[in-house]
Amino acid sequence: SKLFTCDAYYMRDELKKFGVPHEKIQIINFGIDSEKFSKQERNLKILKKFNISDELIIISLRNFEQVYDIKTLIYAAQIVLKEVPSVRFLLVGKGSLEKELREKVQSLGISNSVHFTGFIDNHLLPSLVSSSDIYVSTSLSDAGIASSTAEAMSCEIPVVVSDTAENDKWIEDKINGFLFSTKNHLQLANILINLIKDQTLRKKVGKEGRNIIVNKNDYKNEMKKMNNLYLKLL
Repeated sequence: SKLFTCDAYYMRDELKKFGVPHEKIQIINFGIDSEKFSKQERNLKILKKFNISDELIIISLRNFEQVYDIKTLIYAAQIVLKEVPSVRFLLVGKGSLEKELREKVQSLGISNSVHFTGFIDNHLLPSLVSSSDIYVSTSLSDAGIASSTAEAMSCEIPVVVSDTAENDKWIEDKINGFLFSTKNHLQLANILINLIKDQTLRKKVGKEGRNIIVNKNDYKNEMKKMNNLYLKLL
């Protein structure tokens, strides 16, 4: 083969183990639609479905499976709500652990503030993300940057993500997002509380997050790179 492409540094390293020369490997990020996922006005109509109006919203877009470790967010939510009771958490998605997670929320006494939304239609997702104030990913593993994280950043929402896989190659802590140690719900809660109380910081970090996605993870730009690689092979 004359060319290999992948979308993560660790995948490039694996290819090298097979004897593929460095110069034959190109990283092409999967990219997201930064025009579709851009900052919009708060959508009160969609929020009304979850009995939310002007409350601050923390959103998670990871499914309810072991690898996404939603329990850590739920434990953090309990701490956050003791400090700021008006906050609302939106857990978007489905999965095999949904019943267990719902029971955990109920047992912690925070079911009025934590909403399980189920799947949200893709055409509504940019509006829902834009209507939120903080995005969280508690995932234990990712390949490159998760699409949901990139989409939230593109909507100028400050992201708080677990320091795993290659997240630290995308997130400069406290500049364009925030990193916390995996499974550390206390650290996560402290970051969230600080963000909730600092609107200026939320806006600043959100704008920096969009800049990095537009410059390095926009779908159209990445496909232009791919097209140029094809042309070079001809």
